[in-house]
Amino acid sequence: MKKTLRILKKTSIGLLIVILISIVILLIIGVPKPPAITVENVPRLSLSHLKGLYAITKEVEDVNRFRNWHKSEKKMYIQMIENLELRYFILPGPGEKPKLIEGLPASARIRALNPNKDKHELIYAMDMEGNENWQFYRFDIDTEESTLITNGKDKHYAISYNPSGDKIIYTSNRRQLDYFDHYMMDPMILHSEELIRENDGKFYFLDSWSPDGKQIVVRKFVTSTEKQPYLLDIENGELTLLSQDSLSNADYYGFEWTSDGSTLFYPSSYNSEFKKLHERSLVSEEDSVITQNIPWDTKYVTSSPDNKWVVFTVNEDGSDKLYIYNRVKGITSKFDKLPVGNIPYASFYPLEDCTIGFNFIKPSGAMDIYSYNLESEKLIAWLTTDGDANYSDPQTIHYPTFDMDSLTGKTRKITTYYHQPNHEFQKPYPVIINIHGGPESQWGPMRDEEDILDLNRGFAVLKPNVRGSTGYGNTFTDLDNGMLRENSVKDIGELLDWITKQPDLDSKNIFVRGGSYGGYMSLASAMYYSDRIAGVIDMVGISNFVTMMENENKVDRSYEYGDINNPKMRAFLDSISPSNNVNKIKVPVMIIQGKNDPRVPVEQSRLMIDKLKENGNVVWYMEASNEGHNTENLWNSIYTKSAEFEFIDGLME
Repeated sequence: MKKTLRILKKTSIGLLIVILISIVILLIIGVPKPPAITVENVPRLSLSHLKGLYAITKEVEDVNRFRNWHKSEKKMYIQMIENLELRYFILPGPGEKPKLIEGLPASARIRALNPNKDKHELIYAMDMEGNENWQFYRFDIDTEESTLITNGKDKHYAISYNPSGDKIIYTSNRRQLDYFDHYMMDPMILHSEELIRENDGKFYFLDSWSPDGKQIVVRKFVTSTEKQPYLLDIENGELTLLSQDSLSNADYYGFEWTSDGSTLFYPSSYNSEFKKLHERSLVSEEDSVITQNIPWDTKYVTSSPDNKWVVFTVNEDGSDKLYIYNRVKGITSKFDKLPVGNIPYASFYPLEDCTIGFNFIKPSGAMDIYSYNLESEKLIAWLTTDGDANYSDPQTIHYPTFDMDSLTGKTRKITTYYHQPNHEFQKPYPVIINIHGGPESQWGPMRDEEDILDLNRGFAVLKPNVRGSTGYGNTFTDLDNGMLRENSVKDIGELLDWITKQPDLDSKNIFVRGGSYGGYMSLASAMYYSDRIAGVIDMVGISNFVTMMENENKVDRSYEYGDINNPKMRAFLDSISPSNNVNKIKVPVMIIQGKNDPRVPVEQSRLMIDKLKENGNVVWYMEASNEGHNTENLWNSIYTKSAEFEFIDGLME
């Protein structure tokens, strides 16, 4: 016994020595650099930021996502973060403990989770280190084993089971790089892939199946604001146009069938600035608009198994609200059973006629999961979180910009979400302007983990929906197209004017951050407003429009950015590209890039870095060999965020 105690004592002393040595080493070297990241000019990163970064991991663990209903039992498939890993669970019932789906990869790269109607299996999609060459896997819940069912190299998108649950349909470019065809296969039989239709060079979105499994709605991508809907005949591969007439520039969103196959519901901007919810009879061909009086975009639509109810979301000034349409009574009502928050989509439980499940996203950044019975109006909380109560909800502001709104005849205003830190920080607050990508995207009145990190450091965060953003009508989305590209940058200039008039904001300490197209916007802000900002953070941003359009997997972006085969347009895009204007950038620049990025190739950032160094600019660069267009690896995120803190702190006046 004494010998055992001596051994334990020596072991404890040895362990303590190892811990102390590790602490000393960390204090000397700072935050360890992940092996996948290479850096230029990034100094030692202080450990002082790790406390805040650890705190955000606890915040993120409050993020729960309802992914799908179980197909034969009243259970939910949900997504949660456990021990800093993204995992998938079955939620057995309201208030019950989620059960981990053992064997399913703990990966943020899983993008789809499709449960089979009758079998104990899931189909999921996953890429490799951010390359977006999505592959499909069949996961057997009983044996906890995954089987690759696609070829492991080509891109595969938009997977769904047919109504009978014995086959899946999807889109793939396996025949030719630029052509995405439609295929079907029995996931239980490897190499059973069957070509349904060879498509042209446009991408066709897959929507919903007809109840008899003979047809599926597809939407041809023409431009960001124009899609063409068709019915795809599974037997012969023929397409039948669903458009009302030949009216161009109409956008169509996801279609939804009634269970009897007689009617389709869909959002469309047909003859409208916004996507209105349409009801189309396939028997009489009559088409009517349900949301005529709602001046916002309708988004996700789902109908009940008994065809009595239609549930849809409406994007109201960036906030997703749930609406309910009673087809029998012809009444549309807005769901109002919860306080301020967002409901991005809902899904009917397939074995009940009037029960939906949905996520409720609170401005605190937390997500709750609920079910709601449309008949009894009973709301049930399945999984709830406290969220972050230390901060108030973001304010929605509308600042004036430089031009007139052609639709109203008044000065155009830009919607922006203004997040303030809590009262313990002194005013005026330093500012981070965070610009979204796309540009066909938008911010909403909610916080993500980056917002919370910045707020915890005493920064105010402004998230503008500059022209080109979606949700404010087709005209607004097209306001930055072609030769109008830099007008969106002018919107940031007007936001800087607005900031200078706010006594609570420190106009001497303004930083601009953005990812993808938002990365271009941050660099362009440095080109034109270096005298008004302190620095920029560019994440996988566009530095040269011409080279990006020549190399971005040959995706046609001419409608939005302009045709580079037109000499005048090519010269214009060259003239506004940040890599050709580094002499205008007078502030330090930080660039973060994934080596495997298929959308904004790594050469974009490398080119920008070389040009900035040649010009003598202060520039920090981080490149991750195991990332693509998004940073998914947790340690990579911690390191790059620590570097961002260090970068900003070194520039504060």
